[in-house]
Amino acid sequence: MEENFNKVDLLGRWLGGSLSEAEEQGLKARPGFAEYERLAQTAKELQRPAYDAQGALAELKERRKQLGAPAGTGEVKGAKVLRLNPVYWMGAAAAVLLLITAIFLLRPGADLELMAAAGTTEQADLPDGSSVQLNAVTSFAFNGDEVERVVKLDGEAYFEVKKDGRPFTVNTPRGKVRVRGTSFNVYSREGVMRVSCSTGKVGVSFESSSPDAGQGEADTYTLTPGQSVSIDANGLVSEASIPDNESLDWLNGRSVFNARPLSEVIAELERQYDIEIQLPIGQDLEQLINTGFPHDSLDLALQIALLPLESLKYQRQGEKVTLSPK
Repeated sequence: MEENFNKVDLLGRWLGGSLSEAEEQGLKARPGFAEYERLAQTAKELQRPAYDAQGALAELKERRKQLGAPAGTGEVKGAKVLRLNPVYWMGAAAAVLLLITAIFLLRPGADLELMAAAGTTEQADLPDGSSVQLNAVTSFAFNGDEVERVVKLDGEAYFEVKKDGRPFTVNTPRGKVRVRGTSFNVYSREGVMRVSCSTGKVGVSFESSSPDAGQGEADTYTLTPGQSVSIDANGLVSEASIPDNESLDWLNGRSVFNARPLSEVIAELERQYDIEIQLPIGQDLEQLINTGFPHDSLDLALQIALLPLESLKYQRQGEKVTLSPK
């Protein structure tokens, strides 16, 4: 049992909910399992409350009405707005009157930009009636006209797209996603891109096999609910049926990793908690592990995320976390 435990990361797959009944029974029989179970239960209880998008939108509209803002502008937090250029001169040469006019206006086709900083998420309703939620350390820009709707994304975001006859395209450094009315998640970081479909159909095409290669796109992949497709930094494309607990984990205030490189786990911990993690010299960052962690408690997150790595311990000093051999 001990040899098998070390090889297949039973604890990590248990956190991800992918153990067979026999494996789970064997794991529960291990000494110290009660402590693992306590940590996992605490993580579940630390999930963030659901975001009331409709309520937030209604509150925003009411505030705008009270401030006398133009109706129907659709301004949201972090939005890029248009301002009229100020008039710098008026009157005689002996007197200069400076008039500054700042009119906040989001008309059809105007740009909208959002940014989610480390340790935060952002949510916004788009001018076309769609909505987007951004994970930590994500930048987003939207542009719409009478012909199409286009998004530029760097990071991770979940989209709920309203069907209105115009195509909706998400461009990333690694490829693009094209839909008309559906919901889906896009992850695009450090040469890796993953797309998972929640409802409707999603079309995905990737740039040429290497980020440094010439321009060109691979075949288009069509996803239906529960399906995903990804491309890694080396250009390897993989199609899979991905569990909701991984593809949409961050929307529920946690991160889940099924057979992901240690480097990806470390990077996500740094983004969610705005910290710097120092690893032992020679640590294998390409090691695939199964693990997860909540977004509400750094100490708990570190304990749970490191469960599959029994040889490592951590020490915190402010915003710096050092991992070292036990």
